[in-house]
Amino acid sequence: ADQANLVRSGVEADLLSRLDAVERTSADLDVVSSKVIELRGQIEDAELLVRSLRTSADERAVEAYMSSWSTDIGLVVLSADLTQALVLEDVAETAREDDLAQINELTIQRRILNELRSDQESEQQRLRRIQDDLTSQVNVLEQLFLQADVEVRAAFLAVDESDRQYRAARSKAVVAQRAYDEAQRRLRIGRGVERWRPLVQKYFPPELIDQALAVMYCESGGDPDATNPRSNAAGLFQFLRGTWAIASVRAGFGGYSRLDPEANIASAAWLVDYSIRTRHPAGAWGHWSCRP
Repeated sequence: ADQANLVRSGVEADLLSRLDAVERTSADLDVVSSKVIELRGQIEDAELLVRSLRTSADERAVEAYMSSWSTDIGLVVLSADLTQALVLEDVAETAREDDLAQINELTIQRRILNELRSDQESEQQRLRRIQDDLTSQVNVLEQLFLQADVEVRAAFLAVDESDRQYRAARSKAVVAQRAYDEAQRRLRIGRGVERWRPLVQKYFPPELIDQALAVMYCESGGDPDATNPRSNAAGLFQFLRGTWAIASVRAGFGGYSRLDPEANIASAAWLVDYSIRTRHPAGAWGHWSCRP
């Protein structure tokens, strides 16, 4: 039995470590995805500017050709009025300078556009590498969960179903109280996570209560139904499926939904205590991207 517990603890420690890596990779994926989207917008702006400059340059070329009689140096020399000749020559020189400036601007913008396209290609390649890395990490996690103890494995497999059932059970109550909640929200804007303080006090040690509320505010804003569309993290402390499978079982809430406030808070308290006991490199809150 002791040997089995030792093996189980080792598997769970490995799982939590790898879940940390998945969390970091997911965060990288968010950053790079945002960068690719930002570059796409910059490229569209640059392409529009280059097209505008090119059109303007073409129009100026036609205009210069059509009005060449007024800027031809020979006609300037033949002008009867010396003052008029000097003015025409000055106009011609200004036009030439404007043309050169526009050509230079077009060249610069084309260079910027090429650099943006190159940056976008690099970021897209990086994005593909991160996506491949994330897929590989998830595959390893699934294999590790097959080695975990029965209760943890069952909790992992049941996470999505537990969330679905929890949402279904609450749907009628949510609809019925929506107007009331909205009124309360308007009356108590900024209340945020304070409504969860009693539960946080129940599961966290006194010195970590304010830290826990700060992390909760950063992760979900105190919304127990909050779900990250990219990582699928959910609940007050934004648990990933794998982390939830372990933490909820060890906290005594195996089979509960991540959207259940008390289960989520209790599991977060267990995970923080685990991080302290095992001296997580990033500290008590090392399993979260938000820090107090």
